[in-house]
Order: sequence, then structure tokens, then C-alpha cells
Amino acid sequence: MVLITFLKENDKFKSLSITGHSQFDDIGSDIVCAGISAIAFGALNGFNELAEENFDIKVSDNLIEVEALNDACINDKLFSFTYYQFNTVFVQYPNYINIKVREV
Repeated sequence: MVLITFLKENDKFKSLSITGHSQFDDIGSDIVCAGISAIAFGALNGFNELAEENFDIKVSDNLIEVEALNDACINDKLFSFTYYQFNTVFVQYPNYINIKVREV
């Protein structure tokens, strides 16, 4: 299962973590992972292009982490947009993706 965790502070998104594999199908044929990857890398491109100085982004094998470095208004908007995109996949494939939003 893919685990996507968003952390919020004072009702504003502060970070995002993505890990795991959906197990919907074999690696390379898994449409759930493909959808999640497309959203994730599209979001990373948006973070970099629209507010690069606002985020610390780490990408490694089976882990993506994004952390807001400041409280710029655009940060919460980018995280919110990303959350809604992932939620679209979750609605279609709830057994293969888990989205958590935690207040810290």
C-alpha cells in the first residue's frame, strides 16, 4: 500500500511524505502507482517552478519528502492542490492508497 502523509500546523500544510507500493499489479504495470507517481512528480515540478526557495525536497528510492521552509501563502495552496489530486486516486482505489493528515 502507498502511504501518503501530510502534516499540518495551525491548519496549514507543512510537509508531505510518500512511501510504499500499491500492490495493485506488478511493478511496471501498476496503474495506481503510475497515477500516484504522475501526481507526485507533477507536484514536485510545481513546488520547484513556483516556489523553489520555499521547500526542502528529498527524493530517494521509495520515498519522497517535501517540507515547507516558511509560511508563504503559496505553500499551503500547492500542498492543498496535491492533497486533492491524491484524494482523487484514493476515491477510486481505496484499498491501495492510504492518505493521512496529521496536525502537529
